[in-house]
Amino acid sequence: LFNVYIWCFFIVALLFGFIFVCSNSLLLIIFCLESVNMLLIPLCLYGFGGGLHDGHVTKRSAIVMFFVGSLSGVLIVYGWVYSVMSFVWLGISLKFGFFPFSWWVYSVVGGFDYVAILYMSVFHKLVVVLLGFSFVINSSWLGLGFFLSIMLVSFFLLFSPGYVSFLSGCLVVSSLVMFCIVGYVNFILLVTLLIFGWIYHYLLLEFFSSCFLRDGFSGVLWFESLWFVFIFVSFPVGFGVFYKLLSLYCLGFVSLLYSFMWGFYQVLEQIWAINLVFSFGGIGYYSEYSCFRLV
Repeated sequence: LFNVYIWCFFIVALLFGFIFVCSNSLLLIIFCLESVNMLLIPLCLYGFGGGLHDGHVTKRSAIVMFFVGSLSGVLIVYGWVYSVMSFVWLGISLKFGFFPFSWWVYSVVGGFDYVAILYMSVFHKLVVVLLGFSFVINSSWLGLGFFLSIMLVSFFLLFSPGYVSFLSGCLVVSSLVMFCIVGYVNFILLVTLLIFGWIYHYLLLEFFSSCFLRDGFSGVLWFESLWFVFIFVSFPVGFGVFYKLLSLYCLGFVSLLYSFMWGFYQVLEQIWAINLVFSFGGIGYYSEYSCFRLV
């Protein structure tokens, strides 16, 4: 299955590059990109199971992803053609799980395997760069969407604090940051943040996948996994720190209020990570079990 996805990424990259070079129409590029998205999603049904913990994909998650991708693509293209920016914003909010559409991200991550989630965090976000440089969203819409999205993912992390909530929140917040900073930072800085985000999510997936492969749902994280958590999720060292500091730096170009709200969610993520390690609990599907929870 992994080889299938590798070939898919390679073919998609070639197709996207060919379209970009041969076409001056942004609409055509977006249409082709969304079409390729729809073609790749059925590949997730190669195996059936229950998600990251068993390395397979559920039918329900793939169907939800296909439906959301199709509907959001139609809204974006229709809004772009007829200059209805409210439709474009609605399509973007649906596609990337901004409020009030965050529910589908949690549903899909709970039933997707390692490679499918990696696809969501990498290729699925490329359209943000294309759209963000081409139109300006009303600042009041963006501000309200940012605030409500942060509050919603924070709620899920606090009251359903499992790996699904953590990974889903990371995907939603990273997309939110990318969309907010496009147009405010230069292209090189944007691409750097995008690449750092890909690496960060890849390392997180490696971490959770290795935990499930080693111990399953009841695996206790202790000294053998402490180094991984501290390197990739915790302050003051680790790749995750550089990614988050770069995100904070980019948000500073947009609004201090955005930076504050983003920082609030990052604090909750750190509490989640500390709780996971030091409360002698294990990783749960939708919640950890523990004798000494911090939250």
